[in-house]
Amino acid sequence: MYLKAQNTGLAVAAVFLCCAVACKPSGVRAASEGQDLSAQKILSLDDKNFLRNAEWTELRQKSLADAAMRISKNGDVYEFARQALADAHDALTNLAQLMSAKQIPQSAGLATDIQIETADRLSGVSGSAFNDKFLTLMIAEEQQAVKTFDSASETSADPDVRNYAGRFVTLFQRDLDRAAALQKKLEVAH
Repeated sequence: MYLKAQNTGLAVAAVFLCCAVACKPSGVRAASEGQDLSAQKILSLDDKNFLRNAEWTELRQKSLADAAMRISKNGDVYEFARQALADAHDALTNLAQLMSAKQIPQSAGLATDIQIETADRLSGVSGSAFNDKFLTLMIAEEQQAVKTFDSASETSADPDVRNYAGRFVTLFQRDLDRAAALQKKLEVAH
């Protein structure tokens, strides 16, 4: 009789525990119901991909701007590259902090890979051809950044990721506008 009562007590406790756990929504269900997952330190796959792509984008912009500052002889291009480099540095610093807080490791060796890619993309050009190619590449990078960051600022499940994207989408739009205006100015001069 004693064993039967003990087994019944354990069974009731197990059923209660299962019900308590089942009543709490899973991370996927919580995200689809619009619940904030940041307190749970769960980041959606889309948000993780956004952060990794943001790292690529910002490193590309930084690498392109750095190359332009070293190679271009045009004062306007140099000044644009200097500002773009400062903007990319600011965005990367904030991104590194966000990735660390969200426990997303930064890509080892990525900066070196992108510097090699940039050197390949800009090889063999100098003078006005370099300036044109640099601005064309920067405009393409900025357009993609604006599109990606704008989307993340509106759709990210994580409020920290949304805030980061929203903060820097305006910066990338400003750089895009400046690059396009500079490209037109250089076209008119030729």
